[in-house]
Amino acid sequence: MLTGESGGLEVYIAGSNGQWKSIADIGASNDSTSSLGIHVCTNDEINDGMPDIEEPDENTIYFVVDSEETNNLYTEYIYVDGEWEKLGGAALDLTGYATESYVTTAIGNIDLSTKADKANTELTSSLSMGRSANTNVGLNSVALGTSVTASNNNSHAEGASTVASAANAHAEGYQTTASGANSHSEGIGETTNTLQVNSNTYTGTGAHSEAAHAEGLNTWAVGLNSHAEGSGT
Repeated sequence: MLTGESGGLEVYIAGSNGQWKSIADIGASNDSTSSLGIHVCTNDEINDGMPDIEEPDENTIYFVVDSEETNNLYTEYIYVDGEWEKLGGAALDLTGYATESYVTTAIGNIDLSTKADKANTELTSSLSMGRSANTNVGLNSVALGTSVTASNNNSHAEGASTVASAANAHAEGYQTTASGANSHSEGIGETTNTLQVNSNTYTGTGAHSEAAHAEGLNTWAVGLNSHAEGSGT
């Protein structure tokens, strides 16, 4: 039974003698405190659907889960005057929450075949966020962006569709390539623009020789220690 008192709310329960008792009075009659605690009974603390507590606390509400229900139905009990009194029950709606079986299945479906660990020494210390699939992973390489490739030792590719394929190479921007050792390519490259050097065809913006540096729009640095910048150079 619920009743209003001085603008507040007071809760009463019926005792085994048929008389109503205030929960506040029940708490005040004990040596501990008038506040009520909550305890969810384990399977070992439930007997025939009732709490089975060796030394029940009259200042505690005990929750008993119905093992035959699938919707988390529970019943509340309180211990009064040596008897268990039922307060009520409710069902928890956990629709939309991940179940244990769902989480277990999701974890089992994670592909860890290319993770960096001691069993995959070639991946140790590499960082991949958007690395192109089925490409080599350079030791200590960094691939950040969308469809980027860092396939050699200490290489670094960032942006979109960038490739750093040589040791210590760095490619950044969009469709740029750093294929020479210690080279750096940055800017924007368009694959429709090509450069023919001897038997080699280059597209986009690229640094294709050792220590070469290309920056800008559709620029190519193809000689040792060369530097190209601007547009179409």
